[in-house]
Amino acid sequence: MKNNRLRILVYFLVFLVPIACNSQNTHTIEITRIVPQTVVATQIVRETVVNILEPANVDDSLLQRDIDPDYFDGTIVITQYYTFLENGLYEQAYDLLSSFANSSSTKEEYIRMAALSFKSVQIVSVLPYFIAVEQQGGKVKPDPENKIRFAVQIRAWGEGNMSGSRMNGELQDLFLELVNENGGWRIDSFATAPIP
Repeated sequence: MKNNRLRILVYFLVFLVPIACNSQNTHTIEITRIVPQTVVATQIVRETVVNILEPANVDDSLLQRDIDPDYFDGTIVITQYYTFLENGLYEQAYDLLSSFANSSSTKEEYIRMAALSFKSVQIVSVLPYFIAVEQQGGKVKPDPENKIRFAVQIRAWGEGNMSGSRMNGELQDLFLELVNENGGWRIDSFATAPIP
């Protein structure tokens, strides 16, 4: 009896498949796959996010005090500046400089020099200057009124094997001073030595 059913089923399939393949009507079948154990996927995502967001070293003293919001705004300006350089947006980078910083060259001169020196830029760190000094065990005077200072580390690559006066990819320690100008923070000066 089972053999007869199996033969009938096989003959039926052999007969039905060619008819279905030659049919002018097309049929769409939607298949929904139910994945059991979605908890496992959630656990993997959580572990990944925690690993990405967990800082390597946290200075508890920074968490226990309030930092002037101007330093956050300054960090954004510095990050924008180097991101513009990274993406070849030299004119936009120039626009983040103060009127004092812009007075040393025309926009065209700046763009020409930046295009040679900054083919690629990697931001390593941006810290308020007083925090960088404290992490080294030192003390520093408060920032002058209407100015904020930062310790910045970058790696840059330019034409030839140089980025400005440094070799391509060499870690650069820079000290930037920003000034509040026309209601926004602008980069006022760059230095390779700590700010007094």
